[in-house]
Amino acid sequence: MSALALQRPVNLAARIADVDWPGVETELDARGCALLPGLLTPQDCAAAAALYDHPAGFRSRVVMSRHGFGRGEYQYFAYPLPDLVQTLRAAAYPRLAPIANRWNQR
Repeated sequence: MSALALQRPVNLAARIADVDWPGVETELDARGCALLPGLLTPQDCAAAAALYDHPAGFRSRVVMSRHGFGRGEYQYFAYPLPDLVQTLRAAAYPRLAPIANRWNQR
């Protein structure tokens, strides 16, 4: 069974709530990463990718080569965050923070 329930809710916050969080924690402890297949729909992914081309939605841009970190760039979202990002943050953070805190104590 995947990390998500077989019957996926349409609402992103509900999909996050339906994740097998104990399974995710086990994967994180064993591998340092965990996959959540299907958490974001193809439409969610396309919408997120489309945000990158709108500079007004970002507070800063980092070009990695300027800092000697190779190629590529990334941007920091401005506030208010896009709905998708805010929902991911608000719904996943309470599940992930205890895991991160436990790792930090180790």
